[in-house]
Order: sequence, then structure tokens, then C-alpha cells
Amino acid sequence: MNTIFITLFEKQIIRNYTSDKLNFISELAATNRVLIFTNSQNFELLSSLMKETNRLNIEVFTFNLRKFSFYSRIVFGLLKWSHGSSTIIREIRLNNTLNNSALRFSLLKILIHYLFKNMYGFDSFLRYLVLKNFDQRKFLSCLSPSIYESDLKNCKSVFITSLTNRNDLQFAIFAKVMKFRSLGTVRSWDNLTSHGNLIIKPDLFYSHSQFMTDTLVEFHKFDPERILTLSAPNYREIFRPRNSNKQIKTSMKIGFGCMGNLVNPDDKNFMIYFNNEAKLHPDKEFFIFQHPVFPHKIDFDLSSNLKVLQFDYDKFNLAQYYDALSRLDLLVAGGSSILLDAAFLRIQIAFIDFEIVPQNFWVSALRYKDFVYHFHKFIEITGVKAIRSKKEFVHVVNEVHLGQLIVNNDLSNYFTGDIETNLSHELFRLLDFSHNSNEVL
Repeated sequence: MNTIFITLFEKQIIRNYTSDKLNFISELAATNRVLIFTNSQNFELLSSLMKETNRLNIEVFTFNLRKFSFYSRIVFGLLKWSHGSSTIIREIRLNNTLNNSALRFSLLKILIHYLFKNMYGFDSFLRYLVLKNFDQRKFLSCLSPSIYESDLKNCKSVFITSLTNRNDLQFAIFAKVMKFRSLGTVRSWDNLTSHGNLIIKPDLFYSHSQFMTDTLVEFHKFDPERILTLSAPNYREIFRPRNSNKQIKTSMKIGFGCMGNLVNPDDKNFMIYFNNEAKLHPDKEFFIFQHPVFPHKIDFDLSSNLKVLQFDYDKFNLAQYYDALSRLDLLVAGGSSILLDAAFLRIQIAFIDFEIVPQNFWVSALRYKDFVYHFHKFIEITGVKAIRSKKEFVHVVNEVHLGQLIVNNDLSNYFTGDIETNLSHELFRLLDFSHNSNEVL
């Protein structure tokens, strides 16, 4: 029996690939031995989920992160700062703003960015150094002793679910060194610009959307023949609620999607303003959707017609999250992925293009529309409405009509992928070596 390795180190990714009632993993395990690698924090969660598959040939292992050498970290830094998108420039300036001790490095990073972003072969040379510096023996020593030698001998495919995660990265390097066939992707639509150049390029890249494919080709010079464009794991037709839109709506429902104080220092100020507006509109219902990882402390009195919701990655599956989100008539947010979630659900959306309390230029989340590549493209392509003042916000709340601010299906699909694709089947086809391995690579 062939062995397949899958990396699931991040809670958001675990949710994305297990919310389909484990169809994908169960299908793989029907004909393969599936070894899932995670960290100690997620081991119990994954072990519990895998018991629901009733497959004896699925095992979950913890992988203890082996620290990369100082030499490797320098190479990683060069790969990141030489990336060609404007997102990297903002991060350089942002770090300089947040940490004065980083001032002497910011000029060096900017110099690296402009000197090497268009230099042919520079990133390939750095990837060669990464592979040459990889200590295979140390990596194997970090694997569980209960993994059989036959598992390594029979390993035909490795699925790297987050090529920008340092744990996943070690498996991606190991797969390259061992010449295992590798299928790789990233966590989310923004990762191909916000994390710099890919440190390792897999044999085949599973792209979530045409936007991700275009980004791969433009910024990472990835061979288009090695890219398979499908749908995002979290944007699939099976996750769309069936009944919520048929319910009788007695009042307009308005939501605000938080980004978290880490990326938007004005978030809390808008929450308070949003709460005050709720008090002025008792005929409407208001909802604050907290970020799953970076929630704000609610230290102000909530209006009686406002609810605060938080859908932790490990406590709620996608169906539960989308069911709550789909009940809204309108969602407003800053440069947050929740806007794309709402577009996927065919909900009216608008992005907040002003600040309650003006922030430092580079710290301000308004720079998302100016310098953060994925959100800038989202605005440019979808034509999503911008709310530029408190007055405009009140106008939208009072005057919006159903369907007025819904993003066109074809435009949103550019970022979500083809949501009707049978993703589980396509991933199975790519990973199952006995199926048709020669056709896909």
C-alpha cells in the first residue's frame, strides 16, 4: 500500500480540509496509508476528527519543529525581501514604524527588494542553497519512531497545505531531497504576496483561484503547466447554506468584520462607533464578527440590538460560520478576507475607507487598498463600494437595497475559484499515485 504524507499544522487549514465531513481524507485512505503531521497543540483535535472516518490506515503524528540554521534564515530573508509586490514594501515600512531598532535594517531590506526583485535566477539560486543546507538526518530524527521505514520507502506523494509555514516548509524540503512527488499550496489568497517568494516550489501547485494562478506566474515565475487551478478549500458549493436566505427577514441585518488590532489599530474605534450607530437604529440588527484569532476585548456597553460573534477555527466548522454570515443583508469591513467570504455567499458588501481616529500612515489599515496587493486587486476587479465617511456609512445603512452591493459571480469567482468543482475528487486524483500519476505531472 502506498503512503501519502499530509501536513496540517494550522487550525484554519484543519478547518478548511475537514469541514467537508472528511470526504477528501477518507477517500485517500480507502486506497492509501495516510500519515498526517501536525504540532502538539493540534494533535488531539486532529486525532479526534480522524476517528470519525472509520479508516484504520490514517495516523496522526506530531512533528517537533527543528530550528533552521542562521544561514538558512538569511536565505529565507533574501527570498522574502526580494519579492516584487508592493505588499513587501508596506511590511518593511510597517516594521520600521513599529520597531525603532529595526531602522538600520529597513534600508537594507528596501535595497534587497529593488536590486533583486527582477534579477533572473536569483530566487532559484537561493532555493538551491536551501536544499544543499538541509540536514536530512536531523529531520528524520524529529519524526515519530512509530513511523515505519516502509512508510518512507512507499511514500509516493506529499501534500503541503501551507508552503509559507515553517513546519510545512521542512516537509516540502524533505520531499524535494527524497524526490517524493509533492503537491503544494498556501493557506489563503493573500499568502503569495504577503510572505514573499516561495522558499520551495512543489512539483505541482494546487491553486485556489485564477487570481492565485496569475499571482504565481507574475511574481513567482511558476511554470503554468505545473499549476492546477481549482477552488479554495473554504469556498465550495457544499458549504453554502441552503435555507437561511429563504427565511422571512423581519429587519435589516448589518455586520462588521473585524481585522484585529494587530493589523488595524482603528478596529476597536470602529467597533465602538458601530455599536453607537446600532443604538440609533433600533429597527435594525447589528452584528460584530470578531477575528477568530485576534478578538477585541468588549469593554463597552453593547446596544440591545447588537451581538458579538466569534467563530474560532477549532470550535466551529465552515458550515456553522457561513450559516451565521449568510443571514446578513450587508457586511462592512476593512481589508479583511471576510469580505470575500461574504461575496462567496452573495451578500452585499462594502469596505471601510476611512478611520474614526487617524493612524500613522504605514500602520493604518487604509494602506491595504494602496499597498497590499491582494486587497488592492479585489477592489479594482470587483468594484466593491468604498465607504469614505461616517455620513456615507449612515447613508448605506439607511438606503441600501437588496442586491445593490452584491459582487458579480464571475468577478468573485476570480478570487474563490470554481466553487462547483469537486475539490475532494480533484485532490484525490492528484495525490493517489496508483490513479493516474503520469497524467497530472
